[in-house]
Amino acid sequence: MACQGLGEDYHLISENEWLTVAESILRAGENFTEDELNDIGEYILTNGNIIYDLTGAIGEWTDRIITRAELMLPVSDAWLEYYEVGDYKGFDIAPPYYLTDEDNNIGRILTGDNGSSRRGFVRGNSGLYSLDLSRSPAEASEDIGFRCAR
Repeated sequence: MACQGLGEDYHLISENEWLTVAESILRAGENFTEDELNDIGEYILTNGNIIYDLTGAIGEWTDRIITRAELMLPVSDAWLEYYEVGDYKGFDIAPPYYLTDEDNNIGRILTGDNGSSRRGFVRGNSGLYSLDLSRSPAEASEDIGFRCAR
């Protein structure tokens, strides 16, 4: 509702939009140099635009919600590397070439059994493809924010 309040066509960033931005960041070579830009949480996209604070200690909601039955397996209260997931249940949560590498440094996944029947996708806490599925979409937390898009 906060995004819609910004004006026509604004919405909570979608899961697909997040994945597109993450891939654009990885493809832009400027993000992997020792320049000042990257030290302050800004990333250059392949189209030359800059996006701020996409990763860090604060995760961000995307529009994706799944049920407890749709959780990737194993369900774990600890962060897992993507290669430790045995069943993605058909979800495209990161490009396939990142899911099997032990040292890809793109983020990890948390499935956590919180008892909630619905789970929201929280992205970006400590890695471009980090995915926290342990949170109810009705939860408000100081360590989760959101990003609007249009």
